[in-house]
Amino acid sequence: MVLIEDLIKDKGFWMLYGSRPIAERLRGLGEAYYFTSIYGGNHGWAGLTMSEGFNEIIYFLYNDVINVKSIRQTDSTINGL
Repeated sequence: MVLIEDLIKDKGFWMLYGSRPIAERLRGLGEAYYFTSIYGGNHGWAGLTMSEGFNEIIYFLYNDVINVKSIRQTDSTINGL
């Protein structure tokens, strides 16, 4: 497990500019992450109700919060919401 203190000391950690670089950084460190992108999407989808991405939310909660069996590095793409 990587502690935030260790990440802060690591040169370049705060030089990130978005969610994709954060996911790539966690992948390189061997840490767990769940990164979802929306094909053809933009920042407007962040304001949608949780019901729009309900299946993805439940999948994440079950596999990465409730029933954790390993460090999972997940990249998923949704074809529009």
